[in-house]
Amino acid sequence: MVLDFKVPKEEGDPGCFNASVFVRKVFMSEAFCDLGANGNLMLLSTFDRIRGLTLCPCFMDIGLVDGEKSTPSKMVRDMMIAIEGFKFKINVIVSKNKKKHNCPLILG
Repeated sequence: MVLDFKVPKEEGDPGCFNASVFVRKVFMSEAFCDLGANGNLMLLSTFDRIRGLTLCPCFMDIGLVDGEKSTPSKMVRDMMIAIEGFKFKINVIVSKNKKKHNCPLILG
């Protein structure tokens, strides 16, 4: 018996998109989801809006796209987020970046 499977057509890299995200019942408007990123990043000002998260030590430097270096404040481990009804546990680096950005959360 020979099974004939059709291989789906490759559509290419979807790149990045925005998604509505809840963190501990706090609506984060739209998080920037970058499928090519290697980590999750949150600004310290966004962290301050969310109650009940615990910061852990984090020893690394982050190189941002605009060439700026950002020294992370700390890291949140096992933070629960909800996107479109699906729940995920993620680790997030909390950055002390002083610039004002429109994006509260970057998911990689």
